[in-house]
Amino acid sequence: MRRESAISSIPGAEYFLHLCDNAGVALLSVDGDLTIRYCNHKTADLLGRPIESVVGASLKDVLGRPDGAAMEKLARQAIRRGQCGATEFRWENPEGGRQFLAATLSPIRDDRDCILGASVCFRDITHCIQLQDQLGQARKMRALGAMAGKFAHHFNNILGSVVTSVDFAKQCSDMRVMKKTMHSVARSLQRATTLLDELLAFAEADHRDTDLADLTETILQFADDIKPTLDERNVEFDLKLARVPVIEVPRNQFLIVLNNLAGNAVDAMTHGGRLSVELAPDRDHVVCRIVDTGQGIVRENLEHVFEPFYSTKNPELGAGIGRHHGLGLSVALGIVHEMGGDIAVSSSPGHMTTIEIRLPVDPSQPLGPECEDSPEHLGQ
Repeated sequence: MRRESAISSIPGAEYFLHLCDNAGVALLSVDGDLTIRYCNHKTADLLGRPIESVVGASLKDVLGRPDGAAMEKLARQAIRRGQCGATEFRWENPEGGRQFLAATLSPIRDDRDCILGASVCFRDITHCIQLQDQLGQARKMRALGAMAGKFAHHFNNILGSVVTSVDFAKQCSDMRVMKKTMHSVARSLQRATTLLDELLAFAEADHRDTDLADLTETILQFADDIKPTLDERNVEFDLKLARVPVIEVPRNQFLIVLNNLAGNAVDAMTHGGRLSVELAPDRDHVVCRIVDTGQGIVRENLEHVFEPFYSTKNPELGAGIGRHHGLGLSVALGIVHEMGGDIAVSSSPGHMTTIEIRLPVDPSQPLGPECEDSPEHLGQ
């Protein structure tokens, strides 16, 4: 009763001011001109600046570029369109430590539903990011542990074949037989090299800044590279790329993903067919679909396709595009997950298989290049 009477004795505006001032989350607000009109104590502590120096400034002045500019864009959307927005960014606190912050921006409406400005709520998500990283590393280690035994068995078979062939060649005096044996050794070693490259791509997930490229441009590069191979295999190529925001991806790794998926698709079309690659926006994601008109995957095999070294292919097919040893989809899954995306497979046995890659998109990014002049059918 005493607490209720104490609250009721405080005027409404003053009560809510105390509530915001002492909130455990960082709060500030901007007016229609994106000038900061309010800042609570938690925000001042986070920024390492007195409240007086924050109020009256702009988000760009307070947060700096590029985070302040991105925040202002979201605040402008909240004010003009009444849309809520959210973003995450890295912040260096006054003590020099680095934090990950999540910001939620919402329109401020009055009783007549007029928008007066926007509120910004900051949350420290550093611990969550660290836990996600640790969980991702733990999952990767479990996956690597599960594949270690299978890898050793598979690699040992390759080396055993090489040793047997070399021993045979050492005792043979027929040059034609020796030449044939050496070709067999070369194919086995190429299979081993391909296997190691894919395993390293899965294990390292080396996202170097110097290797980043736009998703659309990376798919266009893949299309140029794969065209000669598809011509040889009598496979038509459909390329349908909608204009989407710029998404930075690790170029070499995403090319490995596309080549692995295309390789599986080409193997499924033993008598030719059609391979389609589509890129389209889907709310806060972009979707890249790879569709083939091959033999499809029976239902009982679908749940196993991402398992390391699971394969229904002939192991004697050799190396190269369309010549994997059960690691193609495992590698693709690992790389896409490292990028924060997801990958799924659906199939209609005897007709087609669709692989869908979903990647998160930052709505504040500009639109990527237009691809209207890209041919719809390549490699016909």
